Amino acid sequence: MDELYKIYNKPEIASSIEPLYERPKEEEYLRAYKKNMYGFFGYGMWVIEEKATKKIIGRIGFDNREVNGEMTPELGYVIDPDWQRQGIAYECGKAALFYMSEELGISHINCVMPEDNIASINIAKKLGFEYVNSIEKFKLYEIFIQLN
Repeated sequence: MDELYKIYNKPEIASSIEPLYERPKEEEYLRAYKKNMYGFFGYGMWVIEEKATKKIIGRIGFDNREVNGEMTPELGYVIDPDWQRQGIAYECGKAALFYMSEELGISHINCVMPEDNIASINIAKKLGFEYVNSIEKFKLYEIFIQLN
């Protein structure tokens, strides 16, 4: 938890992602999240560890989001700024999408992010997502990208 709070509180991250709850509420949320997401859907968010040190350097995985009246899995990722631009989000994204497709048989996946988060948009495009539309929500524009 401490490492996730450090990552989420960095200005480069905090400006483009929903913050974590206060510690007790976040711990409660994660317990319920693991039980419900993995229990019902077989997927959720994972932490990304640096192999040599086992230090948590980010998260990647899936939540569910309603898009056009349909609940679909949404790929999300966050990488510590000290570890960005090394291909980590792309490599982990490929593995996560492979898991969804090959292990769970899920092919329709969305990826949502602020329009000004060019790095994340480029990663999504590299993973094969295509732009669908933009909406305004919480003072941010979001891009819905659908996997081919």
